[in-house]
Order: sequence, then C-alpha cells, then structure tokens
Amino acid sequence: MLSYIATPLEKKRFLGREIYIKRDDLLHPYFSGNKARKFFSLLAQNLQGKILISYGGNQSNALMSLSALCEIKDCTLIYFTPPFSEALIQEMKGNFAFAQNTKRVRFVQTSFPQEEALSYHDQNLESVFIPQGGSVELAMKGMRILSDELKMQTCHLHHPVFFYSSGIGTASLALAQYDLDVYTALGAGKMEQLQRYFSPYSKRPNILETVFYTPFGKPHQEIRNIYQEWLKVGVEFDLLYDCPLWINILGNVKKFEERDLVFIHSGGTFGNITQQKRYKSSLKRGR
Repeated sequence: MLSYIATPLEKKRFLGREIYIKRDDLLHPYFSGNKARKFFSLLAQNLQGKILISYGGNQSNALMSLSALCEIKDCTLIYFTPPFSEALIQEMKGNFAFAQNTKRVRFVQTSFPQEEALSYHDQNLESVFIPQGGSVELAMKGMRILSDELKMQTCHLHHPVFFYSSGIGTASLALAQYDLDVYTALGAGKMEQLQRYFSPYSKRPNILETVFYTPFGKPHQEIRNIYQEWLKVGVEFDLLYDCPLWINILGNVKKFEERDLVFIHSGGTFGNITQQKRYKSSLKRGR
C-alpha cells in the first residue's frame, strides 16, 4: 500500500510577506494534493478487482487521482461524464489523457452524470461509490493525518491561520473538524451553495470576503499574474483553485497582520496543461 511521508512546510517570501507552504503537491507524482488526502482512506481498503463509481468533468483533478488510485489498488473506475467534445478526442492532454492511458477507466458519456452514476451504483451495490469531490466522511482519515502534520510543523508559529482552497468545500470542511483555524474562499458554484454545504457542521471553515471572482475555469489575467508570480518564487499552483484563492487572500491579508500564514497546496498542477491552452487561446482573442 502507498504510504505517506509528511510533506514539507516551506517558508517563502511573497510580495513582501513571509508565507509557509504545505507542499502536498509532493505527496505522490499522480496521487497528491487535497484529492489524495480526501481519498486516503481508500488506500486502506482491499479494492483489488473491485469497481469504483464516480462522476464529474472529463478534465477534473479527481478523475486523475482516482485513475492513479486504481493503478495502485488494481481496480477499475467507471466514470460518468458529459459527452466528449471533438477537441478533447483530437488532442488528448491533461487529466483526461492520463486517465485514458492507465487503461483503468471506463467512461460513460451522458448528459446526466450524477443521476446515472447513482443509478448504476444502486443496481451494482458491490461497487464503491465516490461522490464528485468526495465526501467529508470519506475525507476524515486523510485530513486527520494532515492536521497532525500541520500541528507538529507549525507549533512554533504565531497563531497560524490555514488557507485551503475549495471546490464544493469538502477538503476545507473536513480539515476544520480537527480544530485548526481554516480559511477558504468561493471556488466553484455560488456562495449560498458553499454556505449550505458547511451549515450542518458546528466546526466550519471561515470563508474569506470575496474580493475576486470569475466563473469557474474562465481564464482571467489576474489568475495568470498570480500564477506567474509564484513561479518566480519556485512554486507552481493550479490555475483553477489555488490561484484564485491567493487573490482573495491578498485582498484580505491586512486582517492577518499579527498571524503567520500557512497555505496548503491542493495539487492539481497536471490540470494546468489544458488550462494553459485555454489561456493562450483567450489571450489571442484579446479577452
């Protein structure tokens, strides 16, 4: 079974401020970041020969992580996803290409991925169902390990605050259950959806005031700028989740002047391959 070695906490200087980066992008070449933490409990299960069921976008980071998991655990993923575009088939890149190359994934193209994935699982109860983005319950074991690492590595810091990006919010919510002061920001969807997802829990992440928002996945020059600034420091962050969070952190940074800042890398940089193409195309159109 793949075992984790605690990822390093690196001190960086960024735009005049010392910041600590929890390098979860270094967990594993293909099974890293918040997806690896959320799916860690699956590593302890005997999945050999079993079928995993999930759904989502055909370039999602979860698709890549689950594909890698299937290679590690010798199992198969049936993945329900929207119909493939012609461009996706003609130019195989990114997370989709990785999943295809593992030969562990069977794609089901449908206009109703969630509904059909649930229906398939109901008819095949021996399969293992994994919701899009995982679930808090599934994530708890991996997040406990992460929280233990963070508490040990930051015990010398002054009142540390922990930043963790959100899609639907599973990773930040699960980590907050372990008594860390976690902050996140709206990543995908709407603010009311994020708040509703958090509301059943007494321990919740704090949501930063939104100073920047763009429709999910849409190229934006501010995102590109923060991405390039961090490359100069020596760290690559993903363009979909971490870079937008950085913009919101910097817009709220004065609130944390007396505290040490810890940013948990969410991985997902393999997805930058296809996002970079979108950025180049967007810049050519002058948008």
